[in-house]
Amino acid sequence: MTLGSHGYATAIKGTNGFVCLVERSWATGFADAEFWNPKFRAPICHNGAEPRVRFFRVTLKEPSGFFAGVSTSDMAARARASAKTFMLPDAGAMSYMLSKQAHLHDADGHWHPHVMFYLAHIDAAAWGGKS
Repeated sequence: MTLGSHGYATAIKGTNGFVCLVERSWATGFADAEFWNPKFRAPICHNGAEPRVRFFRVTLKEPSGFFAGVSTSDMAARARASAKTFMLPDAGAMSYMLSKQAHLHDADGHWHPHVMFYLAHIDAAAWGGKS
């Protein structure tokens, strides 16, 4: 997906079930000091089983907040309202961020290529943590 003046749109329809895009700084928390950092670039690909893909399609494709001067507090309210459609990733879902050009935060600079695997939601005690 590419980001244009009307939000994210499909640039190329792939055949492997992945959705790839470059997240921008507003993918961070609304209170993050770098929420509007223009250097933030996070190239990421999600497999189709990953519900976050649906979240991107629902929220970031809608330009009315990020491109029309809506206040950060109003965007946070919209995100909370749309969060009702956001679900935890399915077990077996994965995402990858392999670009050497990722810039996630000014304090961190260049970020490291990595792959993320999502597991079933289980009690923290199963991992040796506190419940």
